[in-house]
Amino acid sequence: MSISNDLKTDKMDIMIAEKTDKLSRKLDSFGGVNSEIEKDRVSEAFRRYIAFHGFKSAGQISTRDLKYLSYGFARKDLVADIPLIASNESTNIFDLLWRYPRSAYIGPVLRAAFLHWETLLRASNCWDSYVAFMRMSLSNYSGRNPQYNAIRENIEFLVARDGPERLGAFIAREKNSPMAVIRDFGFPSSLIPLEYFDRVMMSYCRLRESLEFENVPEIAERAELSQSREVRLIIVSFLLLKTNIKASEIRDFVQTTAVKLIGDPQYQHKWRLRSNRFTHFEKDVERARILLAGWINENIVMVFFTKLSESRQFNRNRLEFWRKYVKSIPLMKIAASKNQLSQMSGLDLADDLLKSRIIMVDGDSSPAAILFRTANNLLIEFGKQNNAMYCYRSDHNNYALFEMDTIRSTLNMKNTSFPVISNNRMTQGRKFHNEGWQYDFERWLKNAIGVKHD
Repeated sequence: MSISNDLKTDKMDIMIAEKTDKLSRKLDSFGGVNSEIEKDRVSEAFRRYIAFHGFKSAGQISTRDLKYLSYGFARKDLVADIPLIASNESTNIFDLLWRYPRSAYIGPVLRAAFLHWETLLRASNCWDSYVAFMRMSLSNYSGRNPQYNAIRENIEFLVARDGPERLGAFIAREKNSPMAVIRDFGFPSSLIPLEYFDRVMMSYCRLRESLEFENVPEIAERAELSQSREVRLIIVSFLLLKTNIKASEIRDFVQTTAVKLIGDPQYQHKWRLRSNRFTHFEKDVERARILLAGWINENIVMVFFTKLSESRQFNRNRLEFWRKYVKSIPLMKIAASKNQLSQMSGLDLADDLLKSRIIMVDGDSSPAAILFRTANNLLIEFGKQNNAMYCYRSDHNNYALFEMDTIRSTLNMKNTSFPVISNNRMTQGRKFHNEGWQYDFERWLKNAIGVKHD
């Protein structure tokens, strides 16, 4: 059978299949396979391809098979857990698509490339075949699909190895929202969650000088769609660092998003990049983690010194003092009884964030305390007036109090036999809040403990 006869034989079947696909929306125009029936057809087309040794004889080729092979490019289960578009079969399949071209192949090929962008980049022969196919297909396209026409005008974003970064840089210079610009380029929403746009959004966030709050929800939504934990971490970090925080509700939204997608910033392992591909983002991620921890700590400090203290005038001074250290001392906890904690209205923290920062005290007789931990010291302030601030080195038993979930009394946190800290070399002892104590504490924290305020 000749290829022309085969094409005629299949013409009616293809027309019926395509009409059914369109009406039932089993396939989208950019290659999404959305039903088990269509998945089976892709698998069957690939089995035929293998059985006929890559369709080396023209009489074995069916345009139906070629269509489903183009959809199969996105699959990882056809060839040894490797995306078909990046496998050893890829070059031969592309050759078949070149010889018997149809515009219907463009969308599925582009989806597969966007879905497995990183893997395709590493498969140099497959990458070259993909680039050649896209250039040929789009340059020869004469149809009326506005998405294909728009994409053809911007083909370099699709066929350059740094295409996503180029697109991200272009979007960063535009006034419109990033998703609006992406749609203007002809990319449908079904492609936005794919790996290609991970790199686009990282590039956009890195190069954009600031992120307008009206665009933050869609950026956060795109971060959540990513299959990569590290991409989510990078995008969220830029949300923290670059969003224009003009109102408390804006900060609350960004804070809630960051904790939801990444986790509590006091757990550093959750905010660590593990891949060598992203080492250039490490400093940004750490800055973002410290910033988020500072926001949470500021809430903790605010509530402690306004709700759990017994002398507003005295503790207003302490509030203003310790607020300056919410970033430089990222680990803070409150030790209080259940009754004392009930006074903490206005603490706008999620339950899991609050729980990880509370040490429960069994009785109500002892004053509430706030604990600040550095790598080498534990500092403890009490809510009740006329209590000293206590500082313990990491080799003292009381340093471990920070890790306790429950204690009998905060009085256990005091060591009244400790010497009074009288110079800036002592790293353990008691310090009193005498007149002018703020300047004294600041110098001591800097010189003895190694902590500077923000």
